[in-house]
Amino acid sequence: MWRDTRRRRQFDIKKFLASVLVVSIPLMIFCISANLLMRMNDIYEYSMESSGVIENMTINTSKEEVVGSITKFLQHRSDELSLVSDYGYEPQELYSEEDKTAMTQTRKLLDIMLVVGILAFLASFTVYFFLIRWRVKTIFMKRFKLAAVVLLTMEAMNVVTLTVRPLWKYVYGWFIPVKFPDGDNLVMFLSEAFPIQVAVFEAIISIILLLILAYGTWSVAGKKKMFKR
Repeated sequence: MWRDTRRRRQFDIKKFLASVLVVSIPLMIFCISANLLMRMNDIYEYSMESSGVIENMTINTSKEEVVGSITKFLQHRSDELSLVSDYGYEPQELYSEEDKTAMTQTRKLLDIMLVVGILAFLASFTVYFFLIRWRVKTIFMKRFKLAAVVLLTMEAMNVVTLTVRPLWKYVYGWFIPVKFPDGDNLVMFLSEAFPIQVAVFEAIISIILLLILAYGTWSVAGKKKMFKR
């Protein structure tokens, strides 16, 4: 009786775990970078400072108050996006219902991304632990380099999406289906340049995190004396 003597492919747990890094590292860095950027004051302060929008509006409020109201809400330090100011000599809420809905959706999206980023970090940490323990340098470094390429591709796509206005509006409408009224304060606070600024700064943060991780990875996986192969 004829018997198939060809070698059967065996499941290689080392290659499988290393392949996880191709997905987990880009997701981890992208999601954490977005949260760091969008929940901190810097991007909003930079955007308003560069546009000078507050000085040109007839409202009795400061840049710091506007930025604080946004970041406190996104950081879950306040339950509602709100900022009351004297507008025409009468105290009025500066944010419309559309603003509050849009920012609530933004916070939910950031929360989801944060959970994904944390899970990706745990997956990456687990894979790092085993690959370092097993001393598989070649597999480790190849998958890390591929993960870096995937991340840079994601960042390039994100920059293109946020800089091409029709594409940005389409994507925005998909995730946050809100139509703002004319003269909306939130839209005026965050000028037309804001999406581009977000794209650039998010990419910068991601590249910095990638370089830090690359240095750490090379420190443990790039030294031949620590690995069998």
